[in-house]
Amino acid sequence: MGGTITIHNETKYKWTVCIQSTSLIREYFTFTVGPYGKQVVNVPISTLSVFYIYVKYGDCSETDCYQNPHLWYRTNPRYSPYFKIRDSGDHQQIHLDCNIDYNEKKPTCPNYGKIEDDAREEEENRRRDEEQRRQAQLERERRIEEQIKRESEFAANKLSQATETLKQRQRLRGHEVHHQTHIIQQPLDAEIEIDEAPEIEKKFMELLFEYQISEDEDSEETLADRMKTLQNDLMVEFCKKH
Repeated sequence: MGGTITIHNETKYKWTVCIQSTSLIREYFTFTVGPYGKQVVNVPISTLSVFYIYVKYGDCSETDCYQNPHLWYRTNPRYSPYFKIRDSGDHQQIHLDCNIDYNEKKPTCPNYGKIEDDAREEEENRRRDEEQRRQAQLERERRIEEQIKRESEFAANKLSQATETLKQRQRLRGHEVHHQTHIIQQPLDAEIEIDEAPEIEKKFMELLFEYQISEDEDSEETLADRMKTLQNDLMVEFCKKH
């Protein structure tokens, strides 16, 4: 004698199902139900048979499924129960419904699949935002680098032009100074001679007096010639003494 247990998955997630018999010899029937899949299990039953249906999100081991289920029912397969796994209208919870009203059950749990999807989407958004910020930063740095390059080239050109202009002005200034110096050289020398002649004359007379040297009063020599004569006389006097 046997019965059937049907598990219909109406969600887009995979679930592991473990059917446990509580007869003298415990038996387990474990399988997975894929997204929107259905599984019908034939189980042997007796008048004393009681079965537990354990359902756990994802793909897990048999032991993990019946020891740590997310959903479960205590059922009797004699009446061929039909179980449906579905999500709530707001997709926040998962419901395990049955066409037979059983009292011992845990028919709801959080929508772990959606929690994972949300976490994955949040991580993808975070990475996308980081990449966008990184690209924006690279673009800003590229623009700044280009601007600095343009400004540096502009400054270098301006400096080169200014340097060339300065050189041209210096060359022109040099020509002007040379020309002006040539023009004023003779008057300037004459002016210096005129200004310095009385002082030189005075020093010359003091030397004549100091060394008791007399000059020819009728001499028409220039001051420069007279100083050369004085220099020669002093040299002769020095040689006599030494």
